[in-house]
Amino acid sequence: MVGRQVDGAARRIAELGAVVDAVREVSTANGVEEACRALVKAAARAVPRAEIVFVALASVETGDLAVAASTGLISPEFRFGRAPRGHGLWGRAAEQLLPVRTGDYAADRSFEHDDLLDDACRADGVVSAMCAPLVVGGVAIGAVFTNGRATDMFDEGDTTRLAEIAHATAPVIQRAESLARLEAAVSGIAATRNRLTRSVTAHDALLARILRGAGRAEVVDTIVDTCEGVVAALGVDAADRAVATAPEGSELDPLRDRWILDGISDVRRTEGTALVEHREGFALFVPARAADRYVGAVVVVFERPVDDTDIRAVQRLVTLFALVAVRRLEPPDAPNGAIDGVQLRALVAGRGPVSDAARARLARRGFALDADRVVAVVAVPLRSDPEQFAGALRAGGPAHDAVLVVDHTVVILTERDGAKRVATEVAATVRSRTGVGTLVCAAAVSDPVGGGLGDAHRTAGAALELLQSLGRTSGAFDVDEFPAHLPLLRSVTVDSVVRFLDDTIGPVIEFDRHSTSELVRTMQVFFAENMNTAATARTLDLHPNTIIKRLRRVTEFLGPRWQGDPESLAIRIALNLHTLAVGTDDDDA
Repeated sequence: MVGRQVDGAARRIAELGAVVDAVREVSTANGVEEACRALVKAAARAVPRAEIVFVALASVETGDLAVAASTGLISPEFRFGRAPRGHGLWGRAAEQLLPVRTGDYAADRSFEHDDLLDDACRADGVVSAMCAPLVVGGVAIGAVFTNGRATDMFDEGDTTRLAEIAHATAPVIQRAESLARLEAAVSGIAATRNRLTRSVTAHDALLARILRGAGRAEVVDTIVDTCEGVVAALGVDAADRAVATAPEGSELDPLRDRWILDGISDVRRTEGTALVEHREGFALFVPARAADRYVGAVVVVFERPVDDTDIRAVQRLVTLFALVAVRRLEPPDAPNGAIDGVQLRALVAGRGPVSDAARARLARRGFALDADRVVAVVAVPLRSDPEQFAGALRAGGPAHDAVLVVDHTVVILTERDGAKRVATEVAATVRSRTGVGTLVCAAAVSDPVGGGLGDAHRTAGAALELLQSLGRTSGAFDVDEFPAHLPLLRSVTVDSVVRFLDDTIGPVIEFDRHSTSELVRTMQVFFAENMNTAATARTLDLHPNTIIKRLRRVTEFLGPRWQGDPESLAIRIALNLHTLAVGTDDDDA
């Protein structure tokens, strides 16, 4: 009897020694992960029959368990999965704050099962299992598990030893977790401060560059270069047209990507930022506003989650994007001859009659205001210097042409005849001198003394913006050849044009993409021939029955009223817009 008591006391001393060793090892560990590994080793010594031992810690937000350290686990489902609070042995242990043991996990219905957790146990062959919660202040912060691949592998003594080690080491694990969270918070604060400092520095440096002439492209470049986690950025104007992208070769395109137009429309309407998931990261939409007026937006793509610091950094730089959008710089381009560039800008920007004094000043410099002229406006591609294009036109055009840069476009005033001919020659000069195909719109000047130069410039500029909204990047156009109703479409946005085409003739356009029926072309000729089927057939050199079949197909897509007012007017406008969007060989001549 005395011998049994001595043996029992010796075992108890050994068990308490094991607890002390466990506390010492966990306490001297460096960090949470190392502390959990030390606890796994202590639990494996306390329950030597265990084939699998692991420590799992509970999420502060959800209470779900995630494995922090383990030995013996095989399946990735177990090692990298999460045990939901309220399920499995963890559910009972966390609720009762007591250890739980089962001899056959799959067959035991004394706790709530979870399908994913059960699958993980099967994948690792778990049969017997014990769970001892790590309890601090009446809350389970995690648990120690010992598992086996046979039934009834553990007894009451195993449960007691595991529970004692868990109870003794739980405060140490909690302190390690608290210290890790504190270190992470301090590190996060320092990182945030550094990011804000970089943002302010970038803003100040960029503002200085803008005062020296930098534009929207430089703003977008700065966002990509200085905002952490940004992989691409796009700047658009108030009409949704792309005006700047970064880095070079970025694939962000509002004309191609519907999600970009949707996001831009959202921030224009709400006047606030918007954050959406995009592929493996996130896209941030920030409106650019100046004096309570919407002047565009910037789309920024992050490769990681976005926080408030990221948003503030981008917003700070977007204020400069808005500043550039409303700024009117007057670069010192050198106009040909003795013509004053500032006075020419005043002519093309002005409205109403030109004063006698201004006419006299221009005449003294050899500029006859009442001469027949054409105004051509050249779109300068993104990330290109308009001065390069202006220089090419000065070097390659007639000596009497006036060439000036206005708002990132190149404007040409010429005495050559024919707006279409001028547009074609200007486009050819740019291509031959720079190797770049560009978009040119020209308008003949009428009543120059009454402000016709400004009217022609605005008309050509509006046509240029409309074509850009439709996705055109090259071609030569005479605005007088545009359909009569198109001037009504000034200031349209890319989003509104895309939606209008989709809603009006979208099904027909989509059908033509996948067939040779040319329904769009048939509709255009049909309207041009006053909806005369026979005349349409002659123009297209087709049998009338073929035209009838095509028109029936159109009716299937657009409904029976597409030929009648007011539907036909909307369809005619859509067909004209589509023609401008896709272009013709003559346009690109």
